[in-house]
Amino acid sequence: MSNKSTFDMYRKISSESSGPPGICIVSHYVFWFQGVPFATDAPPLHRSEIVTQLSSLYREINPDIICLQELQSRDAAAAVAKELGMKYIFRSGGSYPQYGGAVLSRWPMEEIALPQDVVPDRILIPVKIFPDDGQAFQLANIHLPSNRQRGAEGSQAQRLRELSFVMDHADILLGDFNERPDGQCAALLKKEGFVDTAEVCGAGELSSNIGTYRGDQIWLSEKKADALQGYFVIPKERLAINDGEKKFLSDHLPVGCLLNKGY
Repeated sequence: MSNKSTFDMYRKISSESSGPPGICIVSHYVFWFQGVPFATDAPPLHRSEIVTQLSSLYREINPDIICLQELQSRDAAAAVAKELGMKYIFRSGGSYPQYGGAVLSRWPMEEIALPQDVVPDRILIPVKIFPDDGQAFQLANIHLPSNRQRGAEGSQAQRLRELSFVMDHADILLGDFNERPDGQCAALLKKEGFVDTAEVCGAGELSSNIGTYRGDQIWLSEKKADALQGYFVIPKERLAINDGEKKFLSDHLPVGCLLNKGY
């Protein structure tokens, strides 16, 4: 991993961390690669120029694994994977196919099947990653329901239900929780021994979108918490563009964590 990656300027490192970073994992909600503003949840094809510009930013961050949310098609996932030279697993949204997602990795990986009767509103993508020189681990890329389709009470119940399907066997849970980090999902994860990487690294106050909301989160199982070296958010200025009416590459910011080689 390059020592001059963009994230070096923006990460907040835990005071207990030591040694060089070993594994860099990024989560990003890409807003269908449409750029901002974009006003509908019935997206057209991905915009190739947005894919190219976001992929350029990802190359600067130089992650080993990228979890993307809000992809409308396998073609969109393949376009990013081609730009970055990474392997990928894509899944359409469950009840709402346009809310798809993907896990991209520089290492081999395999998808872990959900229980046969589980259909998420958007995505739950649990995978096992096999680093070339490290221990295999499991993560789940998730995009939990918002209030848009189910309303406040219904979406809250569904978020907790979907989270229960993937948390028992995951070392890392990350993605768009559509909930603040002091909500009921966070309470459940803390009860089950997960730690909020942003909070541990003193970055809990940082927004994960171009506003002031931290719905994009990365949670680490308690048994793996000692591997955490840092957490970072790419600031919104790095996503700013001047392309007609478009002002930002997405309305969410890439967030990431650094884990040591002993993970």
